[in-house]
Amino acid sequence: MPAGTVKASEGAAAAHLPGCRCLLRGGPAPGGTAGRPGVLPPPRSGYWCECTARTPGLPREFRLGARQADTPDLAVRWLRARARDVAEQFGPAFAGPVRHWLADDREHRRARAALARGEPYTVSVTDGTTRYVLSARPR
Repeated sequence: MPAGTVKASEGAAAAHLPGCRCLLRGGPAPGGTAGRPGVLPPPRSGYWCECTARTPGLPREFRLGARQADTPDLAVRWLRARARDVAEQFGPAFAGPVRHWLADDREHRRARAALARGEPYTVSVTDGTTRYVLSARPR
């Protein structure tokens, strides 16, 4: 994926988000926390939200945050808060696509609808060296 892009996946839909190099593609959200030493499994109801980072050449991904959300609205609210944190760490060249996603109310409605249908929702962002994945999935 080119540097400074945002990719969101929700259900089986495929479309470009206007105004940035963003791609909406189908596919499941990245795997949960199963098999990670020292990590408790998420609760069994609601939505599990996670933010991870992976740098090529390193043997593992790093969890930057995780949270249980009771509703699709709270899950998307958490994803937006974490995306703001990620955007603040990016330089201006890479923060633009993340800020576009943050301001895209239509995309947030799509995310809430996907979660309400029982589908995972994932936003993937790169700064050229590190890939950040923000995901929410029903439990």
